[in-house]
Amino acid sequence: MDKKVYKLPVLNKVVMALTLAVVFIAAVVVGFIIGRNYLTYTDASGSFTVVILPLLVAVVVVVLLRPLYMRTRLADLSGGRLRITTASGREFYDGALQNVHTVLVGDFRGNYILKIWDRQSRMIFAVTCNILTPKKGRDQAQAFAAELIRLTGAEKGEVVTGNKFRNPGVYYHSTMFYSTGSEQALAPEGLKKRLKGRNRKAIVIVVVALVAFMAAMIWTGAASKGFYEIDDDVVTFRGKPVEGAVAQEFRTLTYLTGKDSSYVYFRGKRQEGLDAHTMRSLNAFLLADRNGIYREPSFSVFSSGLKRVEGVDYATFRVVGQSLFADRSSVFYVDPFASNPIVAVSCEPLPDPATTQEVGIYFFKDASRVFFLPNGGARPRCCPEIDATSFEQVSWRVYKDGGHVYFVTKNLQQEGGNKQVGYDLLRGADAPTFRMIDDTHFEDRNTTWNIEKE
Repeated sequence: MDKKVYKLPVLNKVVMALTLAVVFIAAVVVGFIIGRNYLTYTDASGSFTVVILPLLVAVVVVVLLRPLYMRTRLADLSGGRLRITTASGREFYDGALQNVHTVLVGDFRGNYILKIWDRQSRMIFAVTCNILTPKKGRDQAQAFAAELIRLTGAEKGEVVTGNKFRNPGVYYHSTMFYSTGSEQALAPEGLKKRLKGRNRKAIVIVVVALVAFMAAMIWTGAASKGFYEIDDDVVTFRGKPVEGAVAQEFRTLTYLTGKDSSYVYFRGKRQEGLDAHTMRSLNAFLLADRNGIYREPSFSVFSSGLKRVEGVDYATFRVVGQSLFADRSSVFYVDPFASNPIVAVSCEPLPDPATTQEVGIYFFKDASRVFFLPNGGARPRCCPEIDATSFEQVSWRVYKDGGHVYFVTKNLQQEGGNKQVGYDLLRGADAPTFRMIDDTHFEDRNTTWNIEKE
């Protein structure tokens, strides 16, 4: 009789679930970082980058990590025996076919399950195939089940109906002759313990990796924070004295940066080469002296100093608004996720730096055009439908020009109106007489408007 060995896939569901959880969290983070530049657009042009690309990367990672949760067992049905070994050749089970009593086969919606019990109702072996299982592995499992049923003369028994927790299946019961004295060989207990220990190690590794990742994120965020205090003529940062700082002259520029008459300090450390006399803060993490523009690093706990901002003209660099800047040739916005957070506006047509001014926190304009400036580092875009000469802010969420009223839908919705990422037209409003009553109530000559938070 020819010897035929079947390669059967064995799925560890716990390890797979933990692996998928880690990959899912990573995909969400990647999607957020990539998608910040697209989320404020009303079209779906960035959907591939925002959604599909992270999912494709996640699928690739899941496939590459498959050895963690998908193992292979070798099954041999020759010589009237059932032999199952690990991929490395170690024995998992070896017994006469008479020991096999029940076979459960389930095949439903891409899932295939095979379970085998002996005559003492102890499970010998289990195979689980899902969408991650290669077709070759599924075919091997199906061929093995068919041959096992044939050799044991198993007859079809009860049918199991499926539910949301299990697949439907069919029980087959062996008709082979069996006596009490027949051979009963089970898997060596030592091997069973080793295999269980290996699975536990895989679970522990994945859990520890997830916990370590979350702990590192929390620690980084906590360690990045800090503030300066002056007590008894001593300057401290996070409770530690700032070496060389003169308390009578010291003042803070940001939470992490301060100065006295001679030096600039970042996280309590002296910064060489910076001009303390002209150093000033531009916003919460940007600073400037007569020689350049500097930024506090995104992960300040891993950095010892301020970073020079490249790509700007220091001589003409000016602050336009809270997160808007300009030099003689470009207008810049803040992208806190970028390696260089001062990013030049690149949408066409480009804004004119000489006439650019901020209008509220969501818009800016030059002499002839209005631009929408989302939060979170997303890219600005031109708004050709808005009249720049008459455009003004009504409230921090509502704006108008000579003919129309607009509201930012990231935080607002018009009752009965449609939701749209970015900003939308307040249809029916009379722009010339439109004014704010309070933060959510407005009126024009025709009616009162209630624009509520989303």
